[in-house]
Amino acid sequence: MIFDFNSKIIEINSFQLSSKFEGGKIHGHKKNVKNIGIIELVSNDGYKGYAENYLATYSPNIFKATVIFLNKYIIGKKINEIDVNKKNLIPFISRN
Repeated sequence: MIFDFNSKIIEINSFQLSSKFEGGKIHGHKKNVKNIGIIELVSNDGYKGYAENYLATYSPNIFKATVIFLNKYIIGKKINEIDVNKKNLIPFISRN
């Protein structure tokens, strides 16, 4: 299959998954809850792409709001035009 890089992003969805765990502390996870974030991109051709996002691991409270913020920079763009790192739009989040 040859993918058409002229496809445009028409929809962005975020999914945040959490599960409780017992025992020792896992790096980056607080209050015995493990969090992950998944971002889904949908193209006008019906293709879907998924990515894991570490923002949900370290700052789960702002994950969905950040994905909503990025909508204006991604919706309507061709897949090969997207470069959010170039504009320093995504905050670097780390434990240090």
